[in-house]
Amino acid sequence: MQQTDQQSHPIENDSVANLGRILDHFPVQNRIIKRWLPLVLGLLVILASITLTLYRLNRMWTAIQFHGRAILLGSFPFPMAFYVFILVSGIIMVFLARLHWSDSITLFETGFVKYTRNRVRIWQYTATQRFDSHVKQIMFGGSIVSTQVNVILEDGTNRHWVIRNDYIRMDELMHLLRLNILPGLVERAYQRLADGETILFQKDLQATQDGLNINGDLKPYDQIETVIHNQVIKLHQKENPEVLVFKTKLFHVKNLDLLLDLLKIPPNPTY
Repeated sequence: MQQTDQQSHPIENDSVANLGRILDHFPVQNRIIKRWLPLVLGLLVILASITLTLYRLNRMWTAIQFHGRAILLGSFPFPMAFYVFILVSGIIMVFLARLHWSDSITLFETGFVKYTRNRVRIWQYTATQRFDSHVKQIMFGGSIVSTQVNVILEDGTNRHWVIRNDYIRMDELMHLLRLNILPGLVERAYQRLADGETILFQKDLQATQDGLNINGDLKPYDQIETVIHNQVIKLHQKENPEVLVFKTKLFHVKNLDLLLDLLKIPPNPTY
């Protein structure tokens, strides 16, 4: 069973230092609001709760002087329970602000570090066996109203990370990840193919040393031409472009960038 981005292992500071120099830093979007709004609101709620509690205690003491302790069984319990509730709510808001205070991604020379909920998670570029960046634009009335971004990473130990567009300069983050990950990913793919392994892009599309296995039919790399349009990838016969040999949506292809690189610069065949 795959592990998602919910688990991590403790990482010492020297492990982060071993990643080399910092290339760039990407805090979460709206960082100031996400940091200070819950913190300030939480502190105000806590202060309001304490003030109301002291005010209520003062009134209670005055009421006891005139009516005795029996007054405690009247209107006192309900407002005090409410004050405790808002006090706890304020503490939770402060806690959440502190918990997510350092949420960000920092890129280094040999890997990147993701800080989430006061936890540090590290990813080595050389561990990557899958890299996909999916960008989906949501249209309304002919205009782009939202953009959804998912960067998917997998290694050889069933570790699976998804980076969503929660960070500033997301386009630049994806670009730098691609620059640092893809060259090594392609080299490792060449070696895997040379060792006789098969690389899966989709259940009906696999790469071998000698070509692409498409629906059980082996097609040499130099006989395939790629066309990408409207989030759809099509593979045609190079000598006869009217013949379509494979078609699917881009996000259905695993390791799309690797597939395109293999078609651009094929591995040396064994025959």
